Amino acid sequence: MTRPHRFDTLGGRHHEVARRTGDEERKPNLRGFKIYIGDFVAPEDPGNDPQDLTATPPIDTSPSSPPYQNGLTYMAGAPVWFAHGLDGETDMGGMYDVVTGGYVSGDLGFEMPLEWAAQAPTYHDFVLKLDDGVFTIAVQEITLTLTVGEVRIWFPIVAEPIVP
Repeated sequence: MTRPHRFDTLGGRHHEVARRTGDEERKPNLRGFKIYIGDFVAPEDPGNDPQDLTATPPIDTSPSSPPYQNGLTYMAGAPVWFAHGLDGETDMGGMYDVVTGGYVSGDLGFEMPLEWAAQAPTYHDFVLKLDDGVFTIAVQEITLTLTVGEVRIWFPIVAEPIVP
């Protein structure tokens, strides 16, 4: 036997909306997974760069990982990554190494997938380690194309006084 049809009431609709809203509010705020920059090689192949599966969480490249270009790489112990942040923008972490590979300021460093590049700030300044005890200020620039975000690192940043 079927239930008789009940007409929607304002109270019933209010209860349903309140239930769905509560479900949304209880969802955890989680950052997206980290995409490490480096050459992806299948997990069973020892050429994965960077890889530290004993870290928490494990550091590992994936098929989404863009390779470094023009001699740009990362500092040992601080691989560069990006992820969708809680605020909707792309978060980045790690430290670039511009000395070891002979990277030249302004060259293309890597191509960030458009899904992340579109949410990243166009310019970002940070400290860059050149040698033990030698630091400079650098700027990361992301230029959007139709398919990727081209990431360039500009260093050292030099400011000249304006003389009237």
